[in-house]
Amino acid sequence: MSLPYTSPTFAIPRATLQRLVDRVFARAARRPTVLLAIEDEALRDAARSLLVRALFTVVEPHGGELSAESVATFRPDLVLADVRTPDGWLALGRLRADPAVGGVPVVGLGPAPREAGREWARRLGVECVVPVPFDPDGLVDLVERVTGG
Repeated sequence: MSLPYTSPTFAIPRATLQRLVDRVFARAARRPTVLLAIEDEALRDAARSLLVRALFTVVEPHGGELSAESVATFRPDLVLADVRTPDGWLALGRLRADPAVGGVPVVGLGPAPREAGREWARRLGVECVVPVPFDPDGLVDLVERVTGG
């Protein structure tokens, strides 16, 4: 991608600007893809904003619903799923039951896990459950650790 830049008071040499743009796009191309399966629009917007700023590729199924079809379509490196309701856990269970896409790593967003929640997470192979509201830096670090990005 090429970016023109002109300014009457300060000029960045075109070659310098082009190297910067190329470096940012090269880094972004190597970043893992995160699927946001979050129905709550405000929570989805917050997570998307954080992950995009950290240069992750972010994809979202229609309405934030978690399904095997959306995972098969987008082929993410990680699913960030809302598990604050029983519907979230049920959708995750259906995803794990599908052998074609069931192995993708999942990080859940939910209430502070109690023992029952931890048991569900263990059974469904969730990497961890991050309490909502979440620490922005902590979430980005966790996604980087899980995806290797």
